[in-house]
This record gives sequence, C-alpha cells and structure tokens, in this order.
Amino acid sequence: TMPNAIEIASLDGKLFYPGDSQDINFSFAPDTPESYHLVGNFETDWDLHPELKIELTGEGTLPTIKTYNFRFDTTKVSHDIDSVMLAFTTSGNEDLTIDKVVVRSGDVQSFDIRTDSLAGIKIPSGENINMPVSFRPRRAGEHSIIIEVTHDGNPNYQRSIDTIIVSGYALPIDTLSY
Repeated sequence: TMPNAIEIASLDGKLFYPGDSQDINFSFAPDTPESYHLVGNFETDWDLHPELKIELTGEGTLPTIKTYNFRFDTTKVSHDIDSVMLAFTTSGNEDLTIDKVVVRSGDVQSFDIRTDSLAGIKIPSGENINMPVSFRPRRAGEHSIIIEVTHDGNPNYQRSIDTIIVSGYALPIDTLSY
C-alpha cells in the first residue's frame, strides 16, 4: 500500500467538530517518469454537505544517461591519434547531474583524456557530451582504459556508476627498409 493512501485511510471514521481542521502529510517519490493520480473520497454524516474529495496528482521525473565505448583505428607505435569521442547522451524529463568522471583503470599512459570539466555539473536532457581524447601508444598490442561516470540518472536521485571503455591497437614499427 502506498504511504499517501495509508495517510488518507487514517481519516476513516474520524469525528470533526465545527472549526476543526486536520493536517495531512503527503510524500511523492516516483520511480518512473509518468503521471500519478490518487483520489480519496469521504462521505459525511451532514446531509447538507456533499462528499469530500482529496485528489493528489504529480508527474514523476527522471534523468537518464547512455554511455558509449570508443575504439581508435589501428595505428603504429609512437604514431599518435587525436579524436573527439561521444562519451554519453542524456535523456529523460529532468537535468542529469554528473558527480565525477574518472579514468579508473587500464593503460592510462597510452591515452590522454581530460575529465575534470565534467565534475559536478548538471546537463539538460537531450545533450550529447563529447570529449577530446588522444591515443599515444608506446608499445605494440591492445590498449584500453575504463572511465567511470558517477551520476544521478536513477529514481529519487540515487547515484550509480556507468562505464566507458576507450581502446585502440598499435602495430610494431617496421624496422626493415626495402
């Protein structure tokens, strides 16, 4: 049973005298972005007074985020590549708060990426967030990093972490001349 319905039901059978009033505490903590509606109908024993109706309406709000992995084209060792990656998009019907964006693990020496400007910001719904990133391989083989995005894209502003994987492959430098 919903807390608001319990609060309304607690008035059942309560006797009110002329001039009495009753405070009713309501809460609204939706977990989906949709319309909400609750109606409480109360009958009175006063023939001249119509039925009392308490009606609660609200619109749930929720920001959402979608992160994107990014892969560089294959290059050779010491041949750097600069690019701009689509890191994430925002949607929903509320601004998204980004608490922090950090490189958590991987070949951090192989990539140059700045995440400082995304910490502690609110981003409107419908935005694409791009980040400049460079791949600077100094050894042959697969390279990757994991970026963590801490945000409030959850019901009731709860925080969670989404990840982005940035990767690339470097071939050894050909040392033979023909």
